Amino acid sequence: MLFVPATRPDRVEKAYATDAGAIIVDLEDAVAKAKRAEARDCLAGIMAEVDCTRLILRINAPATIDGIADLQMLLQAEHCPAFIMVPKSESAGVLRMLDAVLTEAGLDCGLLALVETARGLCAVEEIAASCPRVVGVMFGAADMASDVNCAPGSAVLEAARHRISIACSAAGKAAIDSPAFVIDDVAAVRAEADRARDLGFDAKAAIHPSQIAPINASFQPDAETLERARRIVALAAQGVGVLDGELIDEAMAKAARTMISRWGTA
Repeated sequence: MLFVPATRPDRVEKAYATDAGAIIVDLEDAVAKAKRAEARDCLAGIMAEVDCTRLILRINAPATIDGIADLQMLLQAEHCPAFIMVPKSESAGVLRMLDAVLTEAGLDCGLLALVETARGLCAVEEIAASCPRVVGVMFGAADMASDVNCAPGSAVLEAARHRISIACSAAGKAAIDSPAFVIDDVAAVRAEADRARDLGFDAKAAIHPSQIAPINASFQPDAETLERARRIVALAAQGVGVLDGELIDEAMAKAARTMISRWGTA
């Protein structure tokens, strides 16, 4: 999921030419407050030109003037993004309110809750399960570090990732990790992506096109791994067995079936 400022339609066009699974057009942190009205004007043109099924729009927090203006613009727009990302998500009630407004307006876009504060983390289970329109939760590591006054690599952030991953799994929603903030170090990006994957995250955001390849390489299994997953499923259908010296049971088969359903045609 590649972030692009709403004020840069040229970058949006370039982003769509990449292998990013989705493009996050940002009306919030990537846009100076004085330019947010201009960004909303740009967005109408962007949505008319791009494949909105790959488009995620990060609005400003709904409890702010800019957030209300963003929602008003969306309700009046001819086109609609596939998903709306809601920053500073701190309660299930706000997401239910947005769900009600979008339902009344007849818009079928999903919601992605961005959890990036201590208050949000304390409510993440309720946020993830708030309503069917919420399809996932993204972790905002930089804002979380600032909010709890910890270092970027702190164990506090690791604990936050654990809680978000488990909350999303329990609610049947996607867990999306924060972007890596290194751009020129592909190995570091890959290491972050591998760690997020191992913690149960389903995807990782990116802030630069150079990060897309290592993230995709981390989350998308290779042909050998997919073939092994198929062998696990086949063996498990006969009961508990052994594959390459490893005991295979239903828990492993469930994970293998999930992998095949997501990536079997990749």
